[in-house]
Amino acid sequence: MKLLTPLFPTLILGAALLSGCSDTLSEIQPKTSSQQADSKTKPSAIGAVLIDLEQAEGQFSQGNKVVLPGVSARSYDLLSATNGRISLTPAFSGTLQSIRLVLGTGSQIQLANGTLLALDTPSGTTSGLKIQLDDTPLEAGTTYLLTIDFSVERDIVSRGNGTYGLKPVLRGTVIPASIIINVPPTLPTPPS
Repeated sequence: MKLLTPLFPTLILGAALLSGCSDTLSEIQPKTSSQQADSKTKPSAIGAVLIDLEQAEGQFSQGNKVVLPGVSARSYDLLSATNGRISLTPAFSGTLQSIRLVLGTGSQIQLANGTLLALDTPSGTTSGLKIQLDDTPLEAGTTYLLTIDFSVERDIVSRGNGTYGLKPVLRGTVIPASIIINVPPTLPTPPS
């Protein structure tokens, strides 16, 4: 019996290590067909990505976090060049670092065949969809356009169960909204 006494702690340690290995091995085994993984979404599969925007909040470098006036609460299509731009007018000057888009529960994704499905936006209805910006100086009372850098393949996750999710952080740019007049390089000659 004295021979087993010194070996007993070693046997307990070995059993604990082996039981830990079985858990680790089960984690690295291939997933079965019932455990379908998330995958990248093909751009051709999506017709529109509609976010249900309720309000926009700006985070300024001075520590101010304010609701940005002049933002229309409505549905915006992140794929559309015109509807994907959001107009905003700050009430004071400062350096804007990021914008949080607080979303309602009506965000949807439209498949290429026209089918509308709910779009899962993690924290979209609580802390908002974050739009990361380069530090951008804003002037009070000037209207700006927020353009969101959006890619279906990068920013939409297609889940194995047929649902879609929007990643919680996107990139964007803010530029002054101005009227652009294109002047041709040479003016036509007036008729004589």
